[in-house]
Amino acid sequence: MDQDLVCVASLQRPHGVHGEVLMKIFTEDPHAIVALSPLMFVSQTENSISVEKLRPAKEGFVAQLKGIGSRTEAENIGKGLLFVPRDRLPQLQEEDSFYHVDLEDLEVRAIDGAKIGQVVRVLNFGAGDLLELAIEGKKQTVVIPFTQDAVPVVDVTDGYIQIGSREMTGLDR
Repeated sequence: MDQDLVCVASLQRPHGVHGEVLMKIFTEDPHAIVALSPLMFVSQTENSISVEKLRPAKEGFVAQLKGIGSRTEAENIGKGLLFVPRDRLPQLQEEDSFYHVDLEDLEVRAIDGAKIGQVVRVLNFGAGDLLELAIEGKKQTVVIPFTQDAVPVVDVTDGYIQIGSREMTGLDR
């Protein structure tokens, strides 16, 4: 997958008989999907789709896709991830705001500046962002909260984060 593409949603399944689909949306503002369209669709084949309308539903969001008018057409699309080129995402206004994709693969440094690992991915289960880290010398990844205390320095330009004290991260380093 191209590094300049950012996953913004996934198609889950058809919804109803008029060609709508159920989507899980990963953007802070779900309706941004309409403005970001067309989106690159990745499943068995790669093509683009445009979201014309979007409404909340119990399991996510129901979307009407351009050119899709029946359940059969929606079923033919299948499941898959939806991407947008990184340069089409809006600029973040807050200094301490980051796109998850910008944090992944950053070097992890200890308080003294020594390199100790790498950010594997950003997780969010509803209570706030977490960073999964691959720490040198550890077989399993570790997860720390993505808070100011646990991660006092984030420097995307220079490619690293600096983690806080053991009390804040639970790490020995």
